[in-house]
Amino acid sequence: MNFRGRRQRLWKWLLCGTGAVLMALPDAWTASIRQTVRDLLVPGLTVTVTARESFENQWAVWSESLQTLRTPTQDPELNKKIARLQSELDDAKLQLRRQQLKQLELTHRYEEFMRYGSSPGVPDLGLPLVNLDLLECRVLGEESSALWRRGQLIQGGSRQNIEESALVLDSPFSLIDQGADADLDTGLPVFAGKCVIGRIVKVGRWTSVVQPLTDRNFRGGLVQLCRQSDDGPLWGTVGMIEGQGVETNLCRLTAVPATEAVSVGDHVYTAIEDGVLPGGMYYGEVVRAELKVGSPHWDIDVRPAATVSQLQRVQVLRRIQNPQRPLAN
Repeated sequence: MNFRGRRQRLWKWLLCGTGAVLMALPDAWTASIRQTVRDLLVPGLTVTVTARESFENQWAVWSESLQTLRTPTQDPELNKKIARLQSELDDAKLQLRRQQLKQLELTHRYEEFMRYGSSPGVPDLGLPLVNLDLLECRVLGEESSALWRRGQLIQGGSRQNIEESALVLDSPFSLIDQGADADLDTGLPVFAGKCVIGRIVKVGRWTSVVQPLTDRNFRGGLVQLCRQSDDGPLWGTVGMIEGQGVETNLCRLTAVPATEAVSVGDHVYTAIEDGVLPGGMYYGEVVRAELKVGSPHWDIDVRPAATVSQLQRVQVLRRIQNPQRPLAN
């Protein structure tokens, strides 16, 4: 028997012996002892009972609140108000994204000014040829997508030779409810807030196909590693991102030199100098970083921050010719 076992056994014998002695003593002698023990235990018991009652009361409040939230409202006016507030929230999010894009543009102009300095004269900035515009689209759910692909939602129009593109209907990827009628084109990036979701690979008359980041054929633009520190974000090296397969739910970060510092938990953003996507858009987080012996580059896995199948709405970044340019000439 080890030391701990012997000590526990000794305490048992002491307690048993003490109890036997107290039972043998007259009541007059043990009354004061029992009162002392009771006085010592009452505060602790009071705290325990109070804490238990407080917890039970709070739990009842929480349970009632949860039950209220789970119970659907029967008030049609309240449902309309909730729907209106949700619509206003979605509009506010879209306006916020547009403001963020403008802020990114101003940030880039400021960085160029700090890097190259000011011109000797006052430049006359001409009208831009292309304007950036965000179009919000709904993601078709599995049931709607299945009906659309089987042609059950467009039979009324198929007799008038306005069938949807077969390339769109045959694609296994997610569909959005905007197409050529909304001036969408292949290659346009798709976002959810600040997160990069993928790109449009096929465009029909009314719907488009979104290629996810994880598709094996996905090849993104320049991306940049970023690590959070007490002094703020630390921007690292630039690489390229590509999909590893939808079944893996992972992307691969390539062309990162072995001399660079990379760690699990680093974040991946679009590179500031990328000419395809706005700078500072978020791809995801590094979940594996391995440097094999003798390899000139890191082997890095990135988990995307969001996937189109998880979303109900996304935004497509369109590049539209500035309508003021033809009028200016």
